[in-house]
Amino acid sequence: KDQILHAAILLGLTRLGIITVSPAAAVPAELGVQLLITDGATASPYVGHVIVADGGWTIGGGQPIAPEVTQRVGKDDVCRILLTPDSGKGVALTHDLAWRRNARFAFVNGNRLARCAGLYCDVGLVSAPAFEYLIHMLCKGGTLYLPGDPESVVQAFDLYKMQAMVATAAGLGRHLELLEAQSVFQCRFEAIFCCDGRIGRELADRICARICANVFSTYGRPETGTLAAGSVHV
Repeated sequence: KDQILHAAILLGLTRLGIITVSPAAAVPAELGVQLLITDGATASPYVGHVIVADGGWTIGGGQPIAPEVTQRVGKDDVCRILLTPDSGKGVALTHDLAWRRNARFAFVNGNRLARCAGLYCDVGLVSAPAFEYLIHMLCKGGTLYLPGDPESVVQAFDLYKMQAMVATAAGLGRHLELLEAQSVFQCRFEAIFCCDGRIGRELADRICARICANVFSTYGRPETGTLAAGSVHV
């Protein structure tokens, strides 16, 4: 439920050398998951151990992890299982492949994302794009803003000077309706990326008129990552 707690636990487990996966519902038996960490009531008959987490997990003295606690991992070791949205199957992401995909963000979405220091990601961390954008923004010292209450989010666009947004076409439509209904809400995005490539002409024109003139459709799969991005005006 808590996106920030989700990100903190995900990054912490990865630092420890533990393979992570973020299912949206019950954990499929085929994944062979040994431990489920949750902040809600979600459970699965295919997981032997369940740990309930809360915000207290992020409180501590800030001491670095002792080297003997972490596992030694190589570039070909798996760090993350990305679930495909249509089949529910998993795609193994190695440490090397994660870094390669991170480097690809320097050019695959043009230079606007490469210059962006504050990105709002409207898709949850259960999705493959959100994990990749999380790693990309943190590695270059930027900030990734995660979903929350819709009305609070649109107010935060200008408050935190967010520079770009990643969302599905449905998510963009929801934010657009709020912004069109409340003219007092402002945003200064330099680019918007629609990560499912399903944005229609009418919606694109409304987004360009109210939110940002630079709107792109991105194309990719969990198996490949983002392969290309194209302007909706083409």
